[in-house]
Amino acid sequence: MAVFSFPSKKQNKLAELLNTREGFEYLKAMTAENMLIEADRLLQTSKREKALTLIRKAKEKMLINNDTEIEQLLQIPKLLQRAERRNEAWMFLLKIKEYFYQRCEGDNIPSYLVMSTESAISNAMSEFLRIEKKMGYSFYMNIKSYLEDTTATFYLMNAYMQKEICEKNPQIKEAYIQARKQSESYMNIKISDSYIKNIVFAHLVRIKKKGKMPEVLGLIKETISHIPKIDYIKLEEDLLEIMQ
Repeated sequence: MAVFSFPSKKQNKLAELLNTREGFEYLKAMTAENMLIEADRLLQTSKREKALTLIRKAKEKMLINNDTEIEQLLQIPKLLQRAERRNEAWMFLLKIKEYFYQRCEGDNIPSYLVMSTESAISNAMSEFLRIEKKMGYSFYMNIKSYLEDTTATFYLMNAYMQKEICEKNPQIKEAYIQARKQSESYMNIKISDSYIKNIVFAHLVRIKKKGKMPEVLGLIKETISHIPKIDYIKLEEDLLEIMQ
């Protein structure tokens, strides 16, 4: 199946056409998603500058669309990093946060969704830093992502609880009760020692600090007790002290 709805011969020559008027018209017609698919293909064939043209055009299209999903935006810094535009990639990760919070100002976005999105961005930052071999800060962002996701579960559990309390219809009330129980069960799994160890083990191995597992586990468990009001600055300072 063709990726674009263009004549196949022209499609195969898109990289060469990008600097022509005809290519520019094709470029305007492409969706942002298809631009990134093509940029990925171009990077695989070492056509970096052509790929960057597509990535940046896709970025422009996505940012003017208030319905763009954060997951879609997070593809861009990955491609920029592969194209060796590291500073641009990192700055765009920060831009994604700004974009999301601008959307939050105009929409009544539930707290659990805010935290879930924060977690996705922090996870992308952790992966970016890991590739750049900045392992210490990558580890911190990994833990931050986990805690944000766990906080999202906490908010979701409370949201179901409030709906359960306020609902008068017995059938709907029962559905909220079941949803709350499921989220509570998931929360208990996420804060278990085995789950946390699985989250941090690979990072500790990479930075050759596997012996610090008990201290890191203790710090994370103590931090969880403060959900939803977590002091991430203190967490970073405490983690740095453990890692020394």
